[in-house]
Amino acid sequence: MSHPKQGAAPLAPGWLGAAILSAVVVAVILRLIRVNALPLWTDEAYSVWFASQSIPYLWTVLPTFEPHPPFYYTLLHYWIMAFGTGEAALRSLSLLAGLLAMPFVYLSTRSAIANLGAVYRPSPVIAACIFAVSALQIEFAVQARPYSLFYLAVAIALFGALETVRDARRMTGWVCLATGMVLTSWLHAVGTFYIFALALGLGIGWATGDRKPMALGRLIAVLAIVAILYAPIVLSLSQRAGDWSSSSWLTAPTAWTTRLAIVRLFGVEVAEYRHLGEFLTLAAIGVAGFGAVRLFRVDRGAAIVLVTLWVVPFVTSLVVSMTVAPVFLMRTMLPITLPFLVLLSIGLCAVAPRRPLVAGTAALAMFGLGTAAFFARPMLEDWRGAAHFLADNVGADDLIVAQPNEAALPLGYYLGQANPRLHIRPLPAPFPALALPNPYPSGGVGVPGLIESDVTALLREGRTRRAPVIWTVSRRADLFDPHDYLAAALGSDRPATRTTFGAISIDAYRSRPRAGAATGGLPPDRSHAG
Repeated sequence: MSHPKQGAAPLAPGWLGAAILSAVVVAVILRLIRVNALPLWTDEAYSVWFASQSIPYLWTVLPTFEPHPPFYYTLLHYWIMAFGTGEAALRSLSLLAGLLAMPFVYLSTRSAIANLGAVYRPSPVIAACIFAVSALQIEFAVQARPYSLFYLAVAIALFGALETVRDARRMTGWVCLATGMVLTSWLHAVGTFYIFALALGLGIGWATGDRKPMALGRLIAVLAIVAILYAPIVLSLSQRAGDWSSSSWLTAPTAWTTRLAIVRLFGVEVAEYRHLGEFLTLAAIGVAGFGAVRLFRVDRGAAIVLVTLWVVPFVTSLVVSMTVAPVFLMRTMLPITLPFLVLLSIGLCAVAPRRPLVAGTAALAMFGLGTAAFFARPMLEDWRGAAHFLADNVGADDLIVAQPNEAALPLGYYLGQANPRLHIRPLPAPFPALALPNPYPSGGVGVPGLIESDVTALLREGRTRRAPVIWTVSRRADLFDPHDYLAAALGSDRPATRTTFGAISIDAYRSRPRAGAATGGLPPDRSHAG
C-alpha cells in the first residue's frame, strides 16, 4: 500500500499533547460560559415536563403523543433526581455528553489516518480543536435536549465503523458500532438515517474490498441486534410520523433553508457578512472533499464510511421532507458534522503538509469567528424575563392565559421560582391536550390551535369575568391562533398594552374603569431584546 510523500517532519508529540489539553480546557470554558447564561426555551421546558413524569408514564403514555423516543427523558428523569431542576443541572447531562464526544472525534480521526503518512499525524488534534470551538457544538451542548447525546451516540458508532475497517477481526470496533447504533436509534426518531448511512458505507466498502465473509457476517449480526432492540418503539414512531406529516410547523426545505443549513453545519454564519460566511463555508467543504479524495486513494473503506455518513443523512432528510413528512431540521443533522470534521482535518494537512499548524490555526480562526457571532446573537425566547415581568406586575385577582398551552411549561417553570402563587390558564386545555376537535398545526398532538369556542368558553369562566387584568402570554400566535380569536374577543372591551421578550408576547387587557373610578397605570408597550 503506497503512502503520500511526506512534506516535513511531523509535529513533536509534546506539542500535540499540549494542543489536546488546551482544546479540552477551551471546550469546557466555552460551554460553561453558556450553560447558565440563557433561559430555557420551549423545547427544553418540554424536556423538564417529560422528565418529571413517572417511568411507566414515559414508556407507556408518552409514546402515544410524543414523536421522539423516551430514552433521553428517562435519563434526564434520573439525572434531575440526583442533581435537581436548575438550569445548569438540567443542561449538564448534555454538557457532559458533548465533552465525552470530543475524545471520539479524536479517536475517529486517528483511526481514519491509520494508513496515511506521518504528515497527517496532527489531524486528530486539529479535528478535536475545531470541535472545541465550534458554535454548533457549543449551542447544543448547553441545551436540555437529546441532540448532544445523539451526537455522542453517532460518534461512538463511527469510531466503531472505522475500527472495523482497520481490522475486522477485533471485537472493539464491532462492540462500539453496535452500541452507538442502538443508542442512536433510541435517542431520536431520525436515528435510522444515520444507521442506514453507516451500514451503507460499510456495505459498499465490503463489496468493493476483499469481501471477507467474517466481516459481512458480523455486520449483519450488528444490524440484527439493532433491529431487535429498536423494534419495541417502531410502531409508536410510525404513528407519530403520521401525525407529523398531516400537520407541522415545518415545511418542505427551500433553496434558502438548505443554504442556511449548509452554512451553519459546515461553515460560519455571520449575519452582517453573509457572503463571507458562504465563501468560508465553500472553502471548508472543498478542503474536506480534498481530504476525502486523499483518504480514498490510500484507505478506500474508511473514506467511503466517512463520505456516506457525511452526505447520506443530509440527502435523506431532504428527500423525506419533500416526499413524506418535513423532517429537515438543522439540529437533527448535527451528527453529519462529525465525518466532516474528520475529513476537514485530513484535508488541511493535505493542503499544507509542511505547515499543518498554520492550516489548523486558520480553520480555528474561521470557526472562532462563527462562535463569536453566536455569542453575540440575541436570545429568541426570554421566558425567564417574561416570568419575572409577570411576577412583578400581575395582581392577585388577575388572570394569566398561556396560548398555546405549551407556553405554560416554560412559564410555569420560572413562575414557580419567582411567584408560585400566580395561576396560569393554558388555552385551550393543559398540555397534553389530546383528541380535541381543534387543529394541531405544529404536528404535536398535545398542542392544539385555537378555535372560536375555546375563547367563548374562556370568557364565560367566572375568574375571567372578575379579573381586573387578563394577561395573555403567547408564542407563535400566527400559527396557533391565525384568526386572532383571542385578541379580538379580549380587545373588544379591554384596551391592551404589549410587552415582548424575544418571540414571546405579553398582552395586558385591562377592564375599563367605571365612571369616576381611579385608574392605575399599566406598563407601556415595550420590547425586551434579552
